[in-house]
Amino acid sequence: MSRGIPPLPTVFLALDRFNDIVTKYQVCSGYFQKAGVFFSAVGKTIDNTGCLTSMLKSKGSITLFTSMNDGDVASIAASPLIKQISSMCHGKGLPEKAKLKAFLQLDCLKKGWQGIDEAVKDQPLDRALVTNISSMCHGKGLPNKAQVEAFLRLACLREGWQGIDEAVKDKPLDRDLVTHISSMSSSKGLPEKEKVEAFMKLGCLREGWQGIDEAVKDKPLNQGLISHISSMSCGKGLPEKEEVEAFLKLACLKEGWQGIDQAVKDKPLDQALVTKISSMSCGKGIPEKAKVEAFLKLACLKKGWRGIDQAVKGQPIDRALVTRISSMCNCKGLPEKAEVEAFLKLGCLKQGWQGIDEPVKDQPFDQTLVSSISSMHHGKGLPEKMKLEAFLKLACLKQGWQGIDEAVKDQPLDRVLVSNISSMCNGRGLPQKAKVEAFLQLACLKQGWQGIDEAVSDQPLDWALVSKISSMCNGRGIPEKTKVEALLKRGGLKWGW
Repeated sequence: MSRGIPPLPTVFLALDRFNDIVTKYQVCSGYFQKAGVFFSAVGKTIDNTGCLTSMLKSKGSITLFTSMNDGDVASIAASPLIKQISSMCHGKGLPEKAKLKAFLQLDCLKKGWQGIDEAVKDQPLDRALVTNISSMCHGKGLPNKAQVEAFLRLACLREGWQGIDEAVKDKPLDRDLVTHISSMSSSKGLPEKEKVEAFMKLGCLREGWQGIDEAVKDKPLNQGLISHISSMSCGKGLPEKEEVEAFLKLACLKEGWQGIDQAVKDKPLDQALVTKISSMSCGKGIPEKAKVEAFLKLACLKKGWRGIDQAVKGQPIDRALVTRISSMCNCKGLPEKAEVEAFLKLGCLKQGWQGIDEPVKDQPFDQTLVSSISSMHHGKGLPEKMKLEAFLKLACLKQGWQGIDEAVKDQPLDRVLVSNISSMCNGRGLPQKAKVEAFLQLACLKQGWQGIDEAVSDQPLDWALVSKISSMCNGRGIPEKTKVEALLKRGGLKWGW
């Protein structure tokens, strides 16, 4: 040992490191032990670890978790409202048993509460209401009684409120309205009375508003419009008057707009169009005028567009096409011109495409095919050329395919089959070749199958059966062999398998 280096600091440093290792091991061991207790008690509706891990985001919360009583952990996990509890306690650690009990015993959260606790003492919790509260309080911890009651006593949240609290004192909560408020206030905490009332008093949110508040002062709220505003403002808080009015005054959102604002100044809002814009702008905030106009001025969105903007300058917007675009761009924001044009110029989307773009360059869009693609790509954005072409080139999607690609190389796409696949893959993206082929090669989907695959090896698919399976699996993905066979062996087509 060097005489110039004192030994004690080195020894103590080694001991600190050893103690740190031991502590980390103890915490890690304790975590898995408590997690075992938690998931042993949790309800069957929980199928992942997210409800626990989302609450334990910090070292401190994990350490506290390991020191909790097993009974308390199990009690929290067993709550039928564990998903809502987990949402509110996101990053906050598991709540104390006493605090959770106090929250779940709040009379104001029971069905039918109108301000008198005694009247609902035997009523169950209003789960939908608790879900709304948990959305607003996501990551904020469990709210106390005073906060929840103050929010739920707001007269402006009752059915038929027109600005006078006394007139609705005996009315129930407007559940749809509470849902919209909770959407906009997601993760923002319970909003204050002044903010909610200011939003609810906006003249521009009433039916028939054309820019003059006085003209609609006695009109009811436009519920459809509030739904669109809440969709765009999800997690953004309640929007200001100026922002909402600026959006609703956009001439480009009025019926019949072709680029000239003056021509539609007296026209009403095009509600269907507002729906599409709100779908794409969900959670993105209310879009600015420049962005909305730029999107709606795209020549490629007009009827009959084949790549030349000038040829369609007097044509109206292709509503069906805008619907498809908005579906794929749900929550993605308004797409840019280059992105939309690149998608709409794809040869593989034209009628009669067989793998080569040149023969179909003058053909129109295959609207049915675009509809199927938009279904699968709902909320996924506009698909890339390579991925889309790879999907549409799958031999197993061609008419008459029986497992041999070469035999159907000149056959067209089986439209009914593509429609069924798109139903199952709604919102899941374009499926891989292996998954599609595996599904279509299932002997149990062939005509006359009775449980023995070999007996139907040369039989065609039972299309009526495939259609029923696709309907049941809408948005659930392509089912595996074991699930399909189990269903068919039960002798009936039922939900919930």
